[in-house]
Amino acid sequence: MDLETVKKITLALIEEYSDGTNLTEDEDIKMRLNFLVNAPYQELARIKKISANHVFERDEVGEEDYYREYSLPIDLYQIRNIVIKDEKNKILNIEADYYIEENKIFINDRSQGKYVLNYYKYPKIITEDTEDSYILELDMDACNVLPYAIASDILKADISTDYSVFEAKYTQMLSRLDDRKDMSITIGNI
Repeated sequence: MDLETVKKITLALIEEYSDGTNLTEDEDIKMRLNFLVNAPYQELARIKKISANHVFERDEVGEEDYYREYSLPIDLYQIRNIVIKDEKNKILNIEADYYIEENKIFINDRSQGKYVLNYYKYPKIITEDTEDSYILELDMDACNVLPYAIASDILKADISTDYSVFEAKYTQMLSRLDDRKDMSITIGNI
C-alpha cells in the first residue's frame, strides 16, 4: 500500500477527504498528515517486523586470526541470525566466528564463505518531503490498521469530537495482528 492510499483512507474515516488535487481542504491536517502517519508506522514496524538481510563484503580469507570490523546496517532493529554461505548461496554447516560490539560486527578473517546478516529493520522515516507514491514497507494487514491510529491522533486535538472510537478500533485490530514471520501451510480435509 502506498502513502497516498493510507492518507485517503484516514481522511475518509474522519470525513475530511476531498476528491480533488488536495486530499483535504483542512490546512492544519494537510500540514501535519505525514508526521501523523510516521509515528504509528514506526510503532507497527516494531510489532509486525520487516525482514531484511545484508551481506558483508569480504575480499579474501586471511591466514591468521584477525577480527575485521564491519558496520551493521543503519536500519537494524533486531538481529534474527547470521549465516555463512558458499559461492553457490548454500548455507555452510560451520559455526560463524564473529562478535558484535555496539553498531559494529567483527568477523574472523580466517572464516570461509560470505556472512549474511538476517535481521528486522526500521522502515524509512516519513517526513513532509516523502512522496505520496512511497510504498509502505509493512505487510498489508498492518497497513490496514494504520489509518485508525492516524485518525485517532488527528482527532485527539479536536475537543469537539470523540477520538476514542478510532483508538478502540486501532487497539482491537492491533491485538489481532499475526506477528509470525515464518510461512505456515494449511492443509485442508485429509
